[in-house]
Amino acid sequence: MTRDPPESEPASIEDLRHREAGETADDPYEEVDVDELPTWWQDAIEEFERYGLRPFRPSRFLDGSIAYSRVRDLADELETDVRIVGKNVTEGSHWQIVVDGEEVGPILKKRTVMGYTVYEIDGDEFESLVRSAVSE
Repeated sequence: MTRDPPESEPASIEDLRHREAGETADDPYEEVDVDELPTWWQDAIEEFERYGLRPFRPSRFLDGSIAYSRVRDLADELETDVRIVGKNVTEGSHWQIVVDGEEVGPILKKRTVMGYTVYEIDGDEFESLVRSAVSE
């Protein structure tokens, strides 16, 4: 599920400063049957709502693929532990792709104005790195 930002969405962080916590210009689930989403996604939506946060938007890779699903499915297929881990990170710090406890490559991430995280790697490239690490 990927969506282009609606026209009403702010162009920058500065445009968000006047908003109250949890306020958003759009509802990303307005045209979505939430019951059709995976359980992990439904749970995250409910948790964000419970704490009055902006609507949950799952992390993505550069190609728009959902990171959680891609990481989980790849780990299940390869019967291995795959994670994206940040240790003592600050803005602009590299995170690590970790396979079975071993760091296999750095990854940058950014937070978009829309409120979700984008890992600055294509989903296919991420998958290739993980597969290479497992085959070594």
